[in-house]
Amino acid sequence: MAAALGGSPGERAKLVRELVEKIIVDEKTIIIKLRRGLLLARMSRHPHSEAASDSAVELTATAAFTRRGAEPNWFCPD
Repeated sequence: MAAALGGSPGERAKLVRELVEKIIVDEKTIIIKLRRGLLLARMSRHPHSEAASDSAVELTATAAFTRRGAEPNWFCPD
């Protein structure tokens, strides 16, 4: 996705902040919700209306968090 965005690192960071609607991290998954209208407009490089679709695109990945050394375990109270 970063390669498709192009531009300077600052421009890419700004665009990613605009695209991301919500990030959800739980014990087993990470879900990133992207604004569909803005994503479609950026990917096609055509100025579509952001209101074309209000639903979000969800990217879901399985996560395995591990404790290393003396790092605190954020998901389980001590």
